[in-house]
Amino acid sequence: MKSFALNHSQIPGRPKLFLEFLRLDSVRQFYNSYHRGCSAIGELARYRQNMQFPRDEICTALQDFNVGVGNAAVALSNVQKLSQEGVLAVITGQQAGLFGGPALSFYKAITAILLARKLSEEGFPTVPLFWVASEDHDFEEIRQTTFIDRDARLFDLRLQDVERAPLPAAQRNVGEQGNLFQRLAESLQEAEYGRQVLEWIHESYRGPYSMSEAFARLLARVLGKYGLVLLDASDPAVRRLSSKYYVQAIEQTGRVQELLESRANELRSAGFQPQVHWARDYTLLFYVDSSGRRAIRNFKGRFRAGDRSWTTKELVEEITQHPSCFSPSVLLRPVIQDAILPSAIYVGGPAEISYFAQVQALTGVFGWVPVIEPRLSVILLDPRACRYLGRNRLQVTDLFCRLEELEEKIVLHRLDPAIFEAWNQHDQNAKKELDSLLGLATRVDPTIAIALQTSRKKIDYQLNKIRKKMLRLAAEKDRLLKSQANYLHNLVYPGGVLQERKINFLSFYARYGPALLESLFSVSPCEKVSHVVMVP
Repeated sequence: MKSFALNHSQIPGRPKLFLEFLRLDSVRQFYNSYHRGCSAIGELARYRQNMQFPRDEICTALQDFNVGVGNAAVALSNVQKLSQEGVLAVITGQQAGLFGGPALSFYKAITAILLARKLSEEGFPTVPLFWVASEDHDFEEIRQTTFIDRDARLFDLRLQDVERAPLPAAQRNVGEQGNLFQRLAESLQEAEYGRQVLEWIHESYRGPYSMSEAFARLLARVLGKYGLVLLDASDPAVRRLSSKYYVQAIEQTGRVQELLESRANELRSAGFQPQVHWARDYTLLFYVDSSGRRAIRNFKGRFRAGDRSWTTKELVEEITQHPSCFSPSVLLRPVIQDAILPSAIYVGGPAEISYFAQVQALTGVFGWVPVIEPRLSVILLDPRACRYLGRNRLQVTDLFCRLEELEEKIVLHRLDPAIFEAWNQHDQNAKKELDSLLGLATRVDPTIAIALQTSRKKIDYQLNKIRKKMLRLAAEKDRLLKSQANYLHNLVYPGGVLQERKINFLSFYARYGPALLESLFSVSPCEKVSHVVMVP
């Protein structure tokens, strides 16, 4: 595959803080002092090598889980390596999305593998590790995924479940989903590697598995051979090792509140919006039981979650005795990852990088917070999309708009240019005449000029409206135009979001097979200022 790069500033919806992070200097105070990009990774790795971690206990849990999900031998070997002093990990993680979720889940894992290779080549033995967010309870987000076929038709697949409680992914079983698998088979029936994808998914999801375990089993089948180690966030050993930091977060609730409120104000003063909303009664913990996962709030000196209530002492005692009943918030999770695992860096996306500016404020409580590096960001094109772009004289960036706007752009290239050249000329002439009338009115009475200026804005609006209507009508008459616009939009910007945030990675693997992974593994792991566009 060939590739070229887009600057992240050309991508719609990128958080302002993320864009500044890529430049670093202007937001240095919001991030770990060790973050200076890939040139400083060696220095950071050397520092982390000298720290102590509960290797034996965490590696026992990793061994059990990775064997249980059928991970590859090379991944199990990496678990053994991680038990050795001085061996580090590059960590990433994601919600347990249906059939692997959107493509970005795989891009995170691939980035972690690439960075682990880089560190190992530089003399710092490192393994890639994926933190399966099995404690996440946003079922609406993880229950659905989207595949795309050769004609860029989108297949939305949705897991059926009647359970209303906010159960985490580890407590939600996949169950019988015959219709779902049938629709999946339909979406892959013409793909060269569709049979392989169906086999992976059947092995991972057809059985008495939870959403998180099925997700882990799938990752093991696709990326386990590259050494990717998987960790279950809800593993009792993980929660037991985390309990020390749960207690710390509760005992220092006031300090946590002070630091996060201060950081939110600092971010706003610098012109940024905090990524994670924080209110005065929030804590860094959730309570988990058979009814689901609920946030623990601090209200008038007592902590509450649903119908449960504790004093500080009572809550600390319960955490100590029953650590499996608690899980960290999005701001505490990175701190715990770095505390119980010998991590060098964490790989995250634009939103995560933005909220790490708030995570860094917790250094005042925990003494250390992780260093984060951007994941790969990718758009996959196919030969047909490239032809359509060329025929209509479009750039990839022209596709980042509503479908109707894309159709208008294509119309402009297809219609007789003389029509719109003449329209634009008359439009400019009309504006000049209105400017002259405005000048005359001002000489007579300023109040008349104000009224005329208001009318001028209405005229401009109506002329622009008519122009757009002309483009839409032209597009409606051209079926080929609409077909090409729809193809490009579905592939690159489906539903008004980036391809990697909507379309399942396996629908691309079904078309390109191992060659796709080979191409992704050829991308530089430190290429963080660009969004990669890959073309077969």
